[in-house]
Amino acid sequence: FAVRQHGGDTEVHRTPLRKFLGNAFRLLVRIGFSIPCSDTQCGLKCIPAASYREVRPHLVERRFVFDVELAARLTRAGHRITEFPIAWEESLGTSLNIRSALGMLFALVAVRWRLFRRR
Repeated sequence: FAVRQHGGDTEVHRTPLRKFLGNAFRLLVRIGFSIPCSDTQCGLKCIPAASYREVRPHLVERRFVFDVELAARLTRAGHRITEFPIAWEESLGTSLNIRSALGMLFALVAVRWRLFRRR
């Protein structure tokens, strides 16, 4: 998995709400899942095809928390996740609002329930 980081002189501007929601999301993922990944939401994922085929039938999420579900399924299946830093820039025009954040929260709860219900 890639980890977003500032590259060179790149400055990232985020609204205070976006910073807060991003930090809260990462905290919830860290508390709720045993994923050895600090940035599940970075869009770059390099996964061996055999590993993906193994977990693919169990993936349900298609939107914001797909990354969390993927990382959690890979981890539970015994696959090692390695992070590597990449330079990145915040995309203009992307938005995160309270409604989206609530949808992500409910989706996280659903993923956690699916992962741990058979224990």
